[in-house]
Amino acid sequence: MQSLVVIGPAVLVVALVLALILPLIVERWLPAHHREANLQSSLAVSSSITAPFMVFLGFMIVMLWGQMNEASAAVIDEADALRNVDALVDQMDPDTADRLRADIVAYAEAAVAEWPALAEGRADPAAEAAFRTLRDAVLSMVQRGQEGVLVDHAVSQVLDAQAFRSERIAAAQSDLPPVFWVVLLVGTALYVAYIVLTDTGPVRSRIAITFIALGVMGVSILLVAMLDNPFRGDIRTDPQPFLVLGAELTQP
Repeated sequence: MQSLVVIGPAVLVVALVLALILPLIVERWLPAHHREANLQSSLAVSSSITAPFMVFLGFMIVMLWGQMNEASAAVIDEADALRNVDALVDQMDPDTADRLRADIVAYAEAAVAEWPALAEGRADPAAEAAFRTLRDAVLSMVQRGQEGVLVDHAVSQVLDAQAFRSERIAAAQSDLPPVFWVVLLVGTALYVAYIVLTDTGPVRSRIAITFIALGVMGVSILLVAMLDNPFRGDIRTDPQPFLVLGAELTQP
């Protein structure tokens, strides 16, 4: 939570400074009777002015939070699928079981080490190579003519793990396009401008209202930035399922 502790108060300080400055600037350049005219002319359409932007902001936060949950679920499901592979091959001959268990442990360790690369929006070649080694080892049992329910289920589980891996790689690469940030920042500026240009109350109340508006928008933008990549920042998916998997399979 280090970034949130540092950046959060900084956002509120900037919001307070702007809240102290903007009403005074408007007071000087736009007298009260002009602001009253602005307010009267916008009352009929005030909800249609602010509602679309607030809906857009809420949609972004919900979408990013859903993406975060999907990435977390993909990590858990991938580790569970690999755990199932180990349980299946454990019923086979000891040499095959030991070899595949070593491949699973090697991949789990590579997956943990992949997190910095995921934070940068890319897959780690070492982790991809480790997964291919594991997948090919499982598929080779079919190619060698080994048949049966255990082999079929092991193949199915490793292919499921591959699908879950693809899901989390895709989540790491799904940063918001620049146009979303442009819309978000411009919309925030227009939203605050609307409040400042139509508030006809005393200066202290206008400062308070402006600070609240700026604070809410600043914290919301900070939340969007923290949720932009599920593997980066204070609010992120962690590799704990792979750590647990590796520890389970290396226990004597």
